Amino acid sequence: MSLENLTKTTRSSGNILLVAILIIAAVAVYRWTITPHANYLAAAQKYEETMDGITKKNKFIETNIRVQQKKFENLQKRFEQLNSKLFTHTKATEFFSSMQVIAEEVDCEISSVNFSSENSRRRSKRYGVHSEQATLNIIGSYKNITKLITRLQNRSEQVKIDTISIRPSTENPEKLRCEAAIVIYIMQNKEEAGNE
Repeated sequence: MSLENLTKTTRSSGNILLVAILIIAAVAVYRWTITPHANYLAAAQKYEETMDGITKKNKFIETNIRVQQKKFENLQKRFEQLNSKLFTHTKATEFFSSMQVIAEEVDCEISSVNFSSENSRRRSKRYGVHSEQATLNIIGSYKNITKLITRLQNRSEQVKIDTISIRPSTENPEKLRCEAAIVIYIMQNKEEAGNE
């Protein structure tokens, strides 16, 4: 009986061994064929998610670049508008040189032009622009003085009237004496800006 049991056990052991080998083979085939495909599919899905993220970032960056470009264009237009209101050194020299001629055209007389000191001009230099300040002493009728002031301010370049005072002239009672402090803004040359 013991031999029979041993044979039965050996047959059942053989069956178990066969089943175990089949399970091992199935696991091995699964790992060699299905797992790589599953890993490939997982990687492809992550790749897709990453590409979607990159596409969204690219769209955001493109939109941001368009917005920044529009802002830059607007700033450039504004700069050109402001730049047209600035004097060049040549135009500033011509402006102050022709001051008496302009005054005579409206029947006024400029008795003196006093420029501010060099120190205050240096302190006002900023962003490639500096101001030139001058005090004009004008003699003329009220109507002619206002014509002169209007003519100075109607230039394409900006002429700012800081202060103005009008009082009767001691020399001629029919005329008035006007003291006007004006400021003009001059765009620095690139060479001058580099020397500072």
